[in-house]
Amino acid sequence: ALNVDGNLTFTTGTLDASGNDITVAGNWLNNGGKYTSGNNTVTFDGGTDQTITTGGTTGTFDFNNITVNNSGGTVSLSTYALDVDGIFTLTSGTFDANDLNVNFNGNFVMDGGTFKTGTWTITFGDLAGDTSTVNNGTFTIESDNSNDINPAYGWTNAGGTVTYSTAASITLRSTLSPFNNL
Repeated sequence: ALNVDGNLTFTTGTLDASGNDITVAGNWLNNGGKYTSGNNTVTFDGGTDQTITTGGTTGTFDFNNITVNNSGGTVSLSTYALDVDGIFTLTSGTFDANDLNVNFNGNFVMDGGTFKTGTWTITFGDLAGDTSTVNNGTFTIESDNSNDINPAYGWTNAGGTVTYSTAASITLRSTLSPFNNL
């Protein structure tokens, strides 16, 4: 495992995690390198704001699993979209898509904190059996785009709050039910 107490920055070459977990307390800044995750988890555990610059969304930039456990700030995307091929878990802090596309190609689990969609497309699940679950926390839909939340498979709101913070109308599709608090 690799524990980075500051920023993780790479500009050339390949960061090959070989399935080893990485914990980052600062920013993830991929400014031209490649990233090979294997079956690992990257945890963002800072106590202040953190930025994720993925470098892109092809197979050489995808994350396997991400956990956001930021005790005192916001983890925000910067410059590029985000692809998570395994499990995305939000336990504390705020995750802000920052007006960039996000593809959760596996399971989405929200056990606390706040998730902000931004104004681009958030896609949940790409295979039968993938689940999206809000157990606790606040899921905030910020987009005026009616196609912004795309759950391909199961969506469960077991105890969190879903907030729609835009002047546009919302259509609740059966794939987005049930809601606990709206």
